[in-house]
Amino acid sequence: MLCELVWVLRQAYKYDRASVCQILEKLLSTAEFEVERASLAWRALADYRSGPADFSDYLIAQVANEYGACPVHTLDRKAARNSRFALVDVNV
Repeated sequence: MLCELVWVLRQAYKYDRASVCQILEKLLSTAEFEVERASLAWRALADYRSGPADFSDYLIAQVANEYGACPVHTLDRKAARNSRFALVDVNV
């Protein structure tokens, strides 16, 4: 749900990253919402706030890290700037 929310806010409503971060922070802090594995969402939010990749990328990386499956191999150059990712070389 969080990934879809971020996508809609960014793509459909053209919210900037800072506004999306504020919305996610308020949502994660609201007692009326229960987010599965909220600690991972909080860490993904921290990465999203300071990094260039999409929120969904950082959430995937947090889940993978939880299972000891990092780095996450990606074709996304923005995501690969984070140490939890490894860029896949397609020119091999």
